[in-house]
Amino acid sequence: MKIFSLLRVKLSLFHLIVTVTTITLIVVLISYVYKEKNRQEFEGLTMTTLNSFAINIETYLDDLERLTISPYLDDDIVHALNLKADDLYDFADDYTKLLADRSLEDLLPNYLTNTRKDISGTILVAMDDSYYLTPNYSTSVKSQYPFKKQSWYQKSFEADGNAVFISPHYQEYLNNNNSSKVFSVSRLIKDPTSHKPLAIIMANANFSIFEKIFKDVDLGVYAINLIMDGDNNIIYSSKIIDSKVEDELKDISGDIIVGEKDSYSVITKSIGKANWKIVTLLSNKEMQDKINWMYRIGILLVLGGLIITYIFFDMLVFTIVKPFKKIIEVMADVQKGDLSSRVNLNKNDEIGQLGQALDEMIENLDSLIQSEYLAKLNQRNAEYYALQAQMHPHFLYNTLNGFIALNRMGERQNLEQAILSLTGMLRYTLDEKNWATLEEEFLFLEKYCNLQQLRLQEKLQLYFYLDDRLKMVHVPKLLLQPIVENAILHGIAPADKICELEITCELIIDEEKQIILIHVSDSGIGFDSEKFTEYGIGTKNTEERLGLFFPNGKMIIESIENEGTDISMIIPIEEVEGL
Repeated sequence: MKIFSLLRVKLSLFHLIVTVTTITLIVVLISYVYKEKNRQEFEGLTMTTLNSFAINIETYLDDLERLTISPYLDDDIVHALNLKADDLYDFADDYTKLLADRSLEDLLPNYLTNTRKDISGTILVAMDDSYYLTPNYSTSVKSQYPFKKQSWYQKSFEADGNAVFISPHYQEYLNNNNSSKVFSVSRLIKDPTSHKPLAIIMANANFSIFEKIFKDVDLGVYAINLIMDGDNNIIYSSKIIDSKVEDELKDISGDIIVGEKDSYSVITKSIGKANWKIVTLLSNKEMQDKINWMYRIGILLVLGGLIITYIFFDMLVFTIVKPFKKIIEVMADVQKGDLSSRVNLNKNDEIGQLGQALDEMIENLDSLIQSEYLAKLNQRNAEYYALQAQMHPHFLYNTLNGFIALNRMGERQNLEQAILSLTGMLRYTLDEKNWATLEEEFLFLEKYCNLQQLRLQEKLQLYFYLDDRLKMVHVPKLLLQPIVENAILHGIAPADKICELEITCELIIDEEKQIILIHVSDSGIGFDSEKFTEYGIGTKNTEERLGLFFPNGKMIIESIENEGTDISMIIPIEEVEGL
């Protein structure tokens, strides 16, 4: 009881100190969590809002883009633009001119007229510099305005029929240039057949759209919303920003930018169609001011708590922490397989008892593993020899049946050659070695298949392939022979056609694992896989031997009646020797 009382006093004292420290940490953590949660929620709300902004802007851009393909909707309009592009308009008869003028002056505006008040209008400039405005405009175009020298005109021509998004600008080509800013989508209109340029069309939307979009949602006094083009030029700003912030925005490389009086967290959402982006700047200064009072109290409590905690923790570290660290180290050693590691604590309290119990447990575990390992090893050897004993008579029985067939057919010379081949094969099978390399196995299989080919003649076509990297890999001897034997005797021999037997072994390497794939395939009579519930003795033994020596290996049998059978063996590379 004295030992337990001593530890209880220590733990009580330590608990008191931890309590003081915990209260202090709670104050600090609450402040921190409040700040982070507030920031994350606000950033999440901001990103959701930016997504909404982006969708609204893309909707306007979609409407403008649809307007730019309006000339393609009517063949008469395309025909009229062809007359303009080929300079045939001036030489056409009056009736042709009348039809062309009606198409461009009456029919085209009907297609271009949009019910949305935010879309200010559309202008189409033909190749002969003639132009056409939608009824939305109450003014006219400046005389001899150099459209072809304008950047938007040149960009549209270079885009070769694709939509071009134009940053906000004033409509300098109008006589009444007091209108507000617009942003536009332009496109080169081409002849659908010859693909020659016919005109440039530009649909314009009022710049006030941006103000309307951002006015509907208020992100707070410490948020500034911007729209920037592909060159990081500011298109729109909800508030005035200082010059330093504007300069840093031209080359945004991080999540924070620093201005003259404040720093800002940057949240960006791309507007894919126009290669624009919406940027929200969150004022770190204003956000920080809201929680600084919590930090001030927290810092005072932390300083006091840290001093007290450090003094008492330093006194207890050698009596409690160090022994536990020793125990953890020993447990790590045992986990790695080192059963010789011991704690050896010379203490009489609960920690010492725990260390002593751990040492006794490791000793018992070591003894148990040794005894279980030897028992398992003996059992494994017994199972192997039992399976191996089944293989020899089974193989000889089927081989001698083949000799009887040759004798009955009167093929004496082939029978003599087969007997000589058999003697070589018997040397291999009767060898006391339990393991063989894949190269030796494949040489044995070639002899066996050649022996069978003496009886089946051209009916049996053979193909062997062994990856050079796998020649020295060790496998149980005669692992593949029963599978090959079944393929010949039960798949190819009963067939009334020429059959192929393919035996391959490959090293399969991918990012996740490396395996050896052994594949035995025949094009014989096959069988119904759904009705096939029992293996023959050779196949069954092979599967058992595979599982005995390669715990993670597996065998897959697939067969289709009258088409053939495929048997695959999969062996993990880490379970083999010789590679």
